[in-house]
Amino acid sequence: PGELKRFEYMTIFLSGNQIASIDQSFCALNSWMDGDVEKYGCNAILCPAGTSNEYGRQISGGLICEPCPFTFSAPYLGSGQCMADLKNYSEKEILEKFYDATSGPGWKDAENWKDDDVSICDW
Repeated sequence: PGELKRFEYMTIFLSGNQIASIDQSFCALNSWMDGDVEKYGCNAILCPAGTSNEYGRQISGGLICEPCPFTFSAPYLGSGQCMADLKNYSEKEILEKFYDATSGPGWKDAENWKDDDVSICDW
């Protein structure tokens, strides 16, 4: 709750819960989390959705919130791990995800990729 911002110093462990958002004003409370908020912003409180690490938050420069790999997800803030995405993807969706995850626009030959007017066989 927003009322927590009245505390100048706060160390609060929220990872592993199903938290979808936090008050962005918490990200400016530099003394929170033993000063980690000053260094790492909101990541010091909770890793963003779509990322994770073993603590569910950034605690050092070397232990960052890592993006989930292809076909894995972390739908909530503060995830300690990415979970397998159990969606049944079509071939087209898989190829689009592959293209996006591997910086497809920067490929030497990216012609026709994700073009709805072109068969995926010609991507």
